[in-house]
Amino acid sequence: MKKFSIYILALALPIPIIIGVNLALDSDGLINESYLDEFVEELDKNDIAISGPIPERRIVKKRIRNKTGEHFNKIVIGSSRTLLFGIPINQNVFNASVAGGGYGDYVEIIRLIEEHNITYDTIVLCGDPWLLDKNYTMPDYLEFETPVLGKLIKSMISWKYFITNLTPGKYNSWDGNEMDFIRYKDGSIRNHISTRTEKTSAKKLINADIIGVMRSFSNIDSTHLHEFINFLNKISGNTLVELLLLPYHPLTYNSIINESRFIEEIEQIFYSFSGNNIKVFGSFNPTNIDFKEEDFYDAVHLTENGLTKFYSLIKD
Repeated sequence: MKKFSIYILALALPIPIIIGVNLALDSDGLINESYLDEFVEELDKNDIAISGPIPERRIVKKRIRNKTGEHFNKIVIGSSRTLLFGIPINQNVFNASVAGGGYGDYVEIIRLIEEHNITYDTIVLCGDPWLLDKNYTMPDYLEFETPVLGKLIKSMISWKYFITNLTPGKYNSWDGNEMDFIRYKDGSIRNHISTRTEKTSAKKLINADIIGVMRSFSNIDSTHLHEFINFLNKISGNTLVELLLLPYHPLTYNSIINESRFIEEIEQIFYSFSGNNIKVFGSFNPTNIDFKEEDFYDAVHLTENGLTKFYSLIKD
């Protein structure tokens, strides 16, 4: 109701006022990055409860900058599927995963880590199938940078952004509330209670977005594959790389196989990288590693218990 009231107010406001508020508050740090700087400084000191969206790639960039010259045992780079890897499963890591993370994200995060002289013993990579798809269509890695002028202007006159800026409580230091969505100091997350307790319907599981991703991905470009192999060889030169093939929900995996068995070929390719400083763990097929429906929040995300179970594969 409160957001609806703000929206009605926004409709009645002249554009100059909307622009003024968006410029002054600018909660996504599109022009004034002080909000993002404050967020990262707070995250360095405390776990944070978040009640709204954040520009996570630009925040990861600032977190890396703040860790200049430091050494970590493990750095995790991946998609939302590895965002629970860290404090939620009692692992000591620096988690630089981003939702929808693709190959472009991985390259940029490694570049930032090297630029800021951060060292590490092990790099943990989420081996999502779309890493080998040169046509993966989420250009989110571009959001590590300030948006282009056209997007800036559009955002500054946006009623939606105005409403976002006037919605208080986007984040605060976590007070221990067990219901909250948490971003931990290491970059990992704990989902909101609604996500942790909601039972995903079978209809959603068999029609998950990953099925559409795999449906449109039926061959691997040799040039892109060679580029990805070079990337792995580069980062594994003096350190250990752990490539994690996290399973999909049993119903979801069956739907993927019904559409295309290409995911099995991708898994074989990932395992072909194993050797020297590169270790590959897991399987997209939950049956192969004895994962059940209760190990998943939804079609693609393991629960804390599920990820702990997966981590035992790495230790073994």
